[in-house]
Amino acid sequence: MTLGQASKTYNIPKTTLADRVYGKYATDHIDAKTVLSADEEQRIAKWVVHMSRVGYGRTRHGLCTVVQKILYDTGRETPFLVNKLGRQPLRGFLKRHPYLFVTTIQLGKERAVITIEII
Repeated sequence: MTLGQASKTYNIPKTTLADRVYGKYATDHIDAKTVLSADEEQRIAKWVVHMSRVGYGRTRHGLCTVVQKILYDTGRETPFLVNKLGRQPLRGFLKRHPYLFVTTIQLGKERAVITIEII
């Protein structure tokens, strides 16, 4: 099927299909490697939930700083600037742990609530 035919059949702009076919924009990284092990990620997720329950909801910056400290303490090299997570790795972490609610501001105790618990 040509791009023109696919465009008409599925009602998708031809340029959008061409961009995808010819790789103009990067797609999500499938099976991208993480800098933390699954166990470490699970421990951090549990910590975020615990801190929220006691009234200290974590910010995105705070979460990235915790990961940075873990990486420094274990002496691991990462592709990140000063071993600190950027937006995309943080987004991947939050996708892998969708029950977490991480904010840009520190929440007060009355607002720091996690609705879904880790099992």
